[in-house]
Amino acid sequence: MFDAVTDNGVSWPPNGLPSFIALGTAVATQGGYYHLWNDTWPYIGIRNDNFFLENVDKTTGLDEATATLWKAEARFLRAFDYARKYMCYGGVPLVTKVLDYGEEIDYPRVSGDTIYNFVINELNEVAPLLPAANPGADASRATRGAALALKTRIELFHGSMKMVGLADGVTEPNGKPDNQAAIASLKAAVQDAQALISLGEYGIANDYEGLYLESAQGGQDRQKEVIFEVAYQYSESGIASSWILPWYTNLEGGWNLVVPTQNMVDEYETSNGKLTTDPSNSMYDINQPYLNRDPRFYATIIYPGRRWNDRWWSSLDNFWPNATTTNIEYYNSTESHHPLTGYCLAKWAAPQAMLMHDATDNQAVNYIVFRHAEVLLNYAEALIELNKLGDPSGDLNMAANLINQVRQRGTSPCPLDGYGNGTITYTMPPITASNATEMEAQVRHERRVELAFDGLRWYDLKRWKTLEKVMPGPVYGVCPGTVDISDIDPVSNSAKVKFTDPTKHILATQDRVFNPQRDYFWPLNPNDVITENGVLIQNPNW
Repeated sequence: MFDAVTDNGVSWPPNGLPSFIALGTAVATQGGYYHLWNDTWPYIGIRNDNFFLENVDKTTGLDEATATLWKAEARFLRAFDYARKYMCYGGVPLVTKVLDYGEEIDYPRVSGDTIYNFVINELNEVAPLLPAANPGADASRATRGAALALKTRIELFHGSMKMVGLADGVTEPNGKPDNQAAIASLKAAVQDAQALISLGEYGIANDYEGLYLESAQGGQDRQKEVIFEVAYQYSESGIASSWILPWYTNLEGGWNLVVPTQNMVDEYETSNGKLTTDPSNSMYDINQPYLNRDPRFYATIIYPGRRWNDRWWSSLDNFWPNATTTNIEYYNSTESHHPLTGYCLAKWAAPQAMLMHDATDNQAVNYIVFRHAEVLLNYAEALIELNKLGDPSGDLNMAANLINQVRQRGTSPCPLDGYGNGTITYTMPPITASNATEMEAQVRHERRVELAFDGLRWYDLKRWKTLEKVMPGPVYGVCPGTVDISDIDPVSNSAKVKFTDPTKHILATQDRVFNPQRDYFWPLNPNDVITENGVLIQNPNW
């Protein structure tokens, strides 16, 4: 959902909660944000952690080493839950014990800084008790690497929030930047990233697409990058075990639950390392915009003319692949789940040839929570922001090196169904260190491309305080036209497109709205606010 409430994506259905959030019409009550507080990340997870911690030592026959490990894992999960709450709501009630019935009405919100410090202290204490990494291919259990990765994420988030002076306005004042606090958190992010790298357990995978394929799970290349993930198991009974089905195209039986925007497509550089908006970029052709792009584009986006599941994919043609067949993937189709922007997701959605099982909905693809590339980008951004704040530890050369490790992951060709001769190498020209302002833009760009549809974009836009700049206004998709299968690009194996006008894009949704006085912090459940009668205070303007 998170990418669907950013400039990366648009969500189906138009009357779903992500669409309402993006349009600025979501309410705090039932049918709106209520479900995020009560159902998506409820306090029940924290209660379960507290219950376990209070009772595990009463279990007979459990050896001390196992009990110590399990308690550290439970505290990691509790810290992760509080980290997400802080990043969405600001300060929240801090509960570290199992409450008696009715006791919850006496718990006020503590400050966002208090939640942040609690998370950091918990992770500092449990990290030494956790294994550096889990043996084999199991990245679904907490490790020291996972604890350090979470620390780098929340430290960077906290430092950025302090730089821009963004706070909930209830538990701590809003609009007051604190550069000293920002520097402290950014330095901590650098130190923890260095500590994670020093473990020697993680690295960058050669195959970018393989990170998101069930068929690659357990393989050495993938697992060296994945630090922590939610594991799913294939259901032999045929009951859908995968969360990924709704992301597939409607012709594959999916819902096109999240589709990329034109703005996201435009973010990908051409393969010479230049942006499409760069006037000197002679490689970019506005009439053939899908050719010669960053290799990650081809692993992420299904675009008009792409070879996908043994067909030329088109969202431009009302009738496809011939004049008598109605195209349900047409951008203006009457079919319920047509791609609203004219683009679909390839990332996470394995092509049929690479499925492990016989049906799209019976998959066991894991959801990645932390991977090494994010840690390197966290590290790089922290260095850049330290430099921008005048701190001598902000090494821009090191920041460029870290970004280039992500840009140049590819050391050999990797399989990519339908592309070129069937393989692609994930490498891009390196960037060079310049000044903090330019490199800030570069690392933000790199985060958007590398972590597209990983669920982190909303958090980034929030901590940079740029949601108010990128969210309001229209959302565009493809240019109308047709796919010409008589003209195939030999490099990408894509059919070329013929646009009616390459400067005019479709409008995919209603204009989006973002209220900076309200929408940076999600509302608490209004029923809880009323029940606690002045103890629990709602976020402003909800």
